[in-house]
Amino acid sequence: MNPLRLACFISEHGFGHATRTSAILTALQARIGSLEVDIFSAAPRKLFNLPGADLRFHSERVDVGLVQRNAFEFDLDATVHALDSLLPFDDARVEQLANLVAARRCHGVICDIAPIGLAVARRVGIPGILVENFTWDWIYRNLAEPCLEVYAEILEAWFETASLRIQAEPVCAPHPTALTTLPISRMPKFSSAETRRLLAFDEQTRVVLLSLGGTAHDFSFIDRVQRQIYPVHLLLAGETSSESCRVARIPAEFDHPSLMASFDAVIGKAGYSTVAEAYACGVPFGCFSRPGFPESAVITNFVRQHLPNVVLDGSTFASGDWAGRIDHLLSLQRHSPQPINGANQAARLIVDRLLPVVMQAHEC
Repeated sequence: MNPLRLACFISEHGFGHATRTSAILTALQARIGSLEVDIFSAAPRKLFNLPGADLRFHSERVDVGLVQRNAFEFDLDATVHALDSLLPFDDARVEQLANLVAARRCHGVICDIAPIGLAVARRVGIPGILVENFTWDWIYRNLAEPCLEVYAEILEAWFETASLRIQAEPVCAPHPTALTTLPISRMPKFSSAETRRLLAFDEQTRVVLLSLGGTAHDFSFIDRVQRQIYPVHLLLAGETSSESCRVARIPAEFDHPSLMASFDAVIGKAGYSTVAEAYACGVPFGCFSRPGFPESAVITNFVRQHLPNVVLDGSTFASGDWAGRIDHLLSLQRHSPQPINGANQAARLIVDRLLPVVMQAHEC
């Protein structure tokens, strides 16, 4: 098959949108063999690892979402200020991006969930594929902040232009035209034995991963937690502002799914990528709910139904009071790994939609 050429517009809100798209691109590459991708995002470049693919990364802010102070709080004023700079979309910028996508002869656009990609797809005249488990118009309306309604209306109109809408479980607001997949997650790069060996943990050592999905947070309290739970080892993933010498940090070369699959439990916020990766490997999950975020209830309910779990109150995170629940979390039996990854389902849907476009382009 000729190379499939895609432009991807990815929200930089957390890491979940980037890792979800990365998982889909990996599945597409495995399915069709040859992939050429232009990625437009302010998410970290390291999240898009596609060996063998022709990948060009354009570091651009293409979405706002919510401007977060930390993993559990967002800044409404800063969010409105950022939205004012993005919406409505500047026609000159859409034209510039469209010219670049057209010059690369892309067959389609994947949007997760940065709708300027759908505006570009319409301008170029190629399919715009929306991947989501929620969209920002739904988030803004459920926050019930009147100042966000105008942005919700603009974004809803663009989301409705998608020529293919893929919703990945857990879905917050089912759409009548959407096709649904299981949770989409990346696959581990290392085996459990190799991960533990490289990090100098034997199979008997109990290890808990603490992850907040890429959002920077102050972990200055974490030494106290480690003292309470020792000899269990606590490992921190992502950015921290603590310079603790007691709590181990994970070297950058270790991918999150490998850590999930190798350790005894994970504790983290109820965010998409963490939940999807925990679901894939069946690891016991200490899940911090986030009442201020509309999607939290849906995702937390999914955790309760499908994972060995302990649901924690996000307001207790900084106090470290949740340390007393770790023994119970570690007592839960791990589930068997899931045999089907939603990334493969999404890849099939995308190929089915774009194959006629690829064939037509080849004939021309």
